Amino acid sequence: MREYTIPNHLLQEGPPPPIGLIDYRAEGSPVRNRILYTQNVISFMIQGSKEIHMQESPLSFDQSHFAIITSSRCLMTEISANGQYRSLLFFFDDEVLRSIWLKHMDAFQEIETKAEALSLPYDPYLLQFRNSLELLCRTNSPSLALLTAKLEEFLLYVLQRRPQQLIALLNNSKSKTEVDFRNVVENNLFSNLSVEELAFLCNMSLSTFKRHFHKFYETSPSRFIQEQRMKMAGQLLQKKKLPSEIYNLVGYDSYSNFARAFKQYHQMSPRQYLNMND
Repeated sequence: MREYTIPNHLLQEGPPPPIGLIDYRAEGSPVRNRILYTQNVISFMIQGSKEIHMQESPLSFDQSHFAIITSSRCLMTEISANGQYRSLLFFFDDEVLRSIWLKHMDAFQEIETKAEALSLPYDPYLLQFRNSLELLCRTNSPSLALLTAKLEEFLLYVLQRRPQQLIALLNNSKSKTEVDFRNVVENNLFSNLSVEELAFLCNMSLSTFKRHFHKFYETSPSRFIQEQRMKMAGQLLQKKKLPSEIYNLVGYDSYSNFARAFKQYHQMSPRQYLNMND
């Protein structure tokens, strides 16, 4: 797994401008990477799909959607369509956002809720907006004033459609508080993340993460996560879900790994457990 600082990694040289636009393309098989964002980003998906793990619940979207991301760190998998992946990345820092917010502060109601990311489907207007950004990408260095005007247009339009969600998202923008340890762990119990990846989402070394985990849960991460996954698996089997249908729902990447862990915990196979509850 690699770690990238975005948008810095995608730029030719120097620090990122306060607002920018990148036509990002990639090829190859899906790989999960650690992403550190130095700015907020709107990801306008064009081809392929994306999976994001943050402190909150995981987020997945494809080329029928776009997403606004304010989380400063996440685990991301880019999945190509027919071997190709493409998205327009619209980056902006907090100062740009603040200037727009102050200009239209009467429209942005005060709420306390915060959110890390928001994904919404395209509509005809937003598809045309994305097309206009594609045209800008083909010009030579669109001005900061023009890009700021485009961002302002976008935010005001989304504000009309989803005011509560957008404001909660913007409230989170770089006004980060201390990582809520339990929130990270319990929102990702069934996401097939390793302990090392959970530690990354908590912005901790593995040893620090384990110390905090034992302090909060009085057990080891591996034991706690396995217990929660096995309890959930038992509940799903009691509802007559087939073992082959649930292994990925409880955080396992293959049925064989799930069946082995289930038998070790319950002292019987998933099929035997299912039949026992007939």
